[in-house]
Amino acid sequence: IDSIRDELLREFTPKYNLLDKNRLLFEKIISNESICVSIRRGDFETNPDISGLHCVCNREYFETGIEIIKSKVSNPVFILFSDDIEWAKNNIVTNCETYYEDGNDPIWEKVRLMSSCKHFIISNSSFSWWTQWLSINENKLVVSPSRWFNNDFDCPLIDKNWILVDTYL
Repeated sequence: IDSIRDELLREFTPKYNLLDKNRLLFEKIISNESICVSIRRGDFETNPDISGLHCVCNREYFETGIEIIKSKVSNPVFILFSDDIEWAKNNIVTNCETYYEDGNDPIWEKVRLMSSCKHFIISNSSFSWWTQWLSINENKLVVSPSRWFNNDFDCPLIDKNWILVDTYL
């Protein structure tokens, strides 16, 4: 995948302009030490057939990731993205400057906003993985769960250079 990175970056660059409603958020992202916090809930939480295998990123995981980032990044600005943004607002505390994507943007806009962040706390989702991969910040920090499934499968998406957080439920 690295051999075609430039081509993939071109292909994944949104063809549409930034939405007006996100101009201030985008400015915050590009002008600060922005941290993308990607919180996947949805069917990971509500569907028992899926949650039994995939539900590994709980509130404690995100709190641990936030503390790790705060210890490594000066003046972090957290940008939370979620398919359940109300849960994120009510459950994730950063004690830092924090903003929330409203959860209603088209996928191309979410990709633009998320991948423009400097650092990442990702969920065990391919969407989270892609947005950090599309980041052009060569010095990015990526916090990831140490496992992507509730079994002992060694997921090849987990990079050896990431900061891994144990996620045992």
